[in-house]
Amino acid sequence: MRPDLRSRADTPVLSRPRRRRRRSRCRRDVLCLLLPALLSSIIAGGVAPFKTYVIGQSFNVFVQFPLTPNPPQSAKDALMHTVGINALELLGLAVGSIALGSIALSSLTSCLWIWTGERNVLGFRRRVYAAFAHKPIAWFDTTVARGEGAGGIMATSARETDDVRAASSLGFGLLVQHLTTLVTCLGLTFSCSAVLTFVTLSSLPVLVFVQAISQRLTGP
Repeated sequence: MRPDLRSRADTPVLSRPRRRRRRSRCRRDVLCLLLPALLSSIIAGGVAPFKTYVIGQSFNVFVQFPLTPNPPQSAKDALMHTVGINALELLGLAVGSIALGSIALSSLTSCLWIWTGERNVLGFRRRVYAAFAHKPIAWFDTTVARGEGAGGIMATSARETDDVRAASSLGFGLLVQHLTTLVTCLGLTFSCSAVLTFVTLSSLPVLVFVQAISQRLTGP
């Protein structure tokens, strides 16, 4: 075989129908798996901060109620109205967190993220197989023999496959959920009292420094 034909045979060439199928499959995975998984993680991460915010509003109403012997009727009406609204909000959040957050939403989030990770692993394994399948025999005789061997390549591929699964599966979904909770809490605190938020956050470097020193001293 001529050298130009051999190099052309060694190069993986995807036909246009295969490219279109792969592109449509990736787009379908993004629309049907990745976007719903992100949305469910964001919803699950935003339930707890808003529940805390509603409870804080309820306590704030009782604090602002006048302590005079004969409070005005307008204050009583405002107290009853605000407590009723907050009770309905808490009831809605409780029903949503029990029906959606604890059962359906948690299971749906885990299912979507695990499914997304497995689809990513499947695509990664196909690309690795295609890359090895289009390698010439001389590459296995020279490169693989001088390196870690075929068994080493299989172990490396399996380890990298596990890394892809860990990076794009349920762990990433939990990271998105916790980041949503953090951003929502910071937004609510800054909207209520920016000065108090800065005062609270100013102690974080000291806490990190003290924790690092204590772990360094008590560690083995």
